[in-house]
Amino acid sequence: MSEENAVLQFPRSRRADRMIAGLKMTKTSQAAILRACVEYAACIAAYHAGFRVDRLEGNLEAAAAVGSQYNNAAADWLRRINRTKATTAEALFAKAALADFIVADDEARTDPDTAEYILSLGRDVMAFCRAIRDEGLGGGG
Repeated sequence: MSEENAVLQFPRSRRADRMIAGLKMTKTSQAAILRACVEYAACIAAYHAGFRVDRLEGNLEAAAAVGSQYNNAAADWLRRINRTKATTAEALFAKAALADFIVADDEARTDPDTAEYILSLGRDVMAFCRAIRDEGLGGGG
């Protein structure tokens, strides 16, 4: 057996296995939050686009019927986003970028899921900044 093969077959500790599992979970959850942010943005954009088109007809019945489906889907995606911590810069950026959609949407301002989004985003930003500070990369004391 070559030295390289011996290293590859060396048994890992339980701690190493847990760390690897944690990395896989983090990568998966961060991919999930990125997907959820894109899906939420697409649903909100489709919702508003439908009303812009339906206005040409003078009534909003078609837009309201289809729009409610997009609105419900957006609410589901936002709840998923709220439940998932953004622990990477990319995921935090995606989560923060949704603020433009939420602020522009009058109905969202009074929604409990929107309030939870704001709290969730704040918690994620604080955790991200703490991790930078604790690693000594933040330049602060």
